[in-house]
Amino acid sequence: MDHHLDARAGQIAARQLGLVTGAQARRLGFTRHQLETRVSTGRWVRVVRDVYLLAGSPPSWRRDVLAACFAGAVGTVASFPSAGALWGLARPSPLPHVTVPTAASARLRIAKVHRADLSDLDVTRIGEIPVTRVARTLVDLSAIWSPAAIEAAVDTALDAELVTPAQLDAAIERAPRGWRRPGVPALCEALEAWTGPIQPESPAEARLVRRLAEWGLPEPVLQHVVRDPAGGFVARLDIAWPEHRVALEYDGVRSHGPRRIEHDEARTEALEALGWEVVHADRVDLRSGQLRLRARLSARLRRSAA
Repeated sequence: MDHHLDARAGQIAARQLGLVTGAQARRLGFTRHQLETRVSTGRWVRVVRDVYLLAGSPPSWRRDVLAACFAGAVGTVASFPSAGALWGLARPSPLPHVTVPTAASARLRIAKVHRADLSDLDVTRIGEIPVTRVARTLVDLSAIWSPAAIEAAVDTALDAELVTPAQLDAAIERAPRGWRRPGVPALCEALEAWTGPIQPESPAEARLVRRLAEWGLPEPVLQHVVRDPAGGFVARLDIAWPEHRVALEYDGVRSHGPRRIEHDEARTEALEALGWEVVHADRVDLRSGQLRLRARLSARLRRSAA
């Protein structure tokens, strides 16, 4: 009989990274004495009250996160950096982070506990782990991360199509007014480059749009179409200052790889024949402290205005 119970518990644990809750075990037919016997003999390890680990299960930060979710009240979900790690936006934190309903107890020794009443729209599952969706995760992280870190996370999430700008906007609106609002302006600013007239093709392009504003350069036109004197199409420019006939193109691998070199050279020649200057940028120009691109653009805009 015990062997049969252990086999069924093992099936559950196999789906749950080696974990079994006391409630699950009791539904299988385990008695309190049987549970205590398995702990005392070392076959099971008590992680926290009513959460058990089958001996020999490999360690995993995901398992620690799931254990914290099991240990919390009904409705407990992985959140903040733990959710960020599950979505590939952050490194796992040493101590799991979870969010519990506001009416639930916030005492949990194996996790950092946050309190909020989450909408069903803000919660999902990754495997067996209940977790805040990407949009809500970014809202939460904006309260504890620097603007630069939030900017990078937003760019990564949008570029990987883990979330849409509309979903992120909606998650911001669902967060109670005045709740964690200090980080929301940085989050909204990070989103701006993705909600204008163009949809950037990469995180680097999104950062490029922001850098131009930070540098105090004249506001450019995005996705500007250049035509020849007969009205024929010549090019669509990523970023342009038409009155100065200065264009900025970001040379990302996706848009300007080796197979496009010949096409890009012909395009640049056609633009130059019409009096345009084309300035190229790459990922090096967007590193912190790099001023080369700013200097080149400033010089060309000044020269054309003279």
